[in-house]
Amino acid sequence: MRTGIFGGAFNPVHKGHTNALEAFIRSAGLDRVYIIPTYAPPHKELPSESADFDERLEMCRIAFSELESECELIFSDIEKKLYLETGEKNYTYITVQKLASKDDTLCLYVGTDMFLILDKWKRADLLLQSVEVWVMPRCDEKDSEIPSFKRVLEEKFPKCRINVIGAPPTDASSTEIRSGNFGLLNTGVKEYIVKKGFYK
Repeated sequence: MRTGIFGGAFNPVHKGHTNALEAFIRSAGLDRVYIIPTYAPPHKELPSESADFDERLEMCRIAFSELESECELIFSDIEKKLYLETGEKNYTYITVQKLASKDDTLCLYVGTDMFLILDKWKRADLLLQSVEVWVMPRCDEKDSEIPSFKRVLEEKFPKCRINVIGAPPTDASSTEIRSGNFGLLNTGVKEYIVKKGFYK
C-alpha cells in the first residue's frame, strides 16, 4: 500500500493546500494519506492568534473532505499525542517511525521551503531512508533551486528517493489569509472561521 504523509501548520488550511494534496495523491499514486497538523512545530512558533490544534484539525476535515473520492484520508492527531507523551517538540522522523509498516511504502509531501533545508532536519539520514520524498514547487524564485538541491541530497544520502510534483501550484499563503484575504479559503472553512471568530 502506498501511504502519504501530508503535514503542516494548516493555520488556516486553504485552497493551496487542497490543490497540493490532490496533486500529491495523483502524482504519488497514493492509496491513503495521513493528514497531520503540527502540534508544536520544531522550526517555528505559531502566531499568537492561531486556531488551536483541534480547530486546525477540524478545518482540515472540512477542506479536504472533497478529496475522499481520490483515496482514503486519515485525519491524525499523532503529533498532539506524541507531544503530550513526551512534553517535547516532535520531529518528522519520529512520526514516520510510528506510522511505518512493512506493508507500506511511505511518501512524504514537502513544500519548497522545507525541502531546501531537508538536509538539516533532525535525523535526515534516517528519514530519507524511510520515505519517498515528494516536493511541490511554489510560485516564486526558489523553485529554480529544487533541481540542484535534489542532486545535493542524492549525493549526500545515496539511498534517498526524491520526486518533484509537476502540477502547477496555487499561489496562496496562510499569512495572507490571517491578514484578511478570505478569498483563498473554501466555503466550508471560511464559514467555520467566521463562526469561531478567528483571524479578525
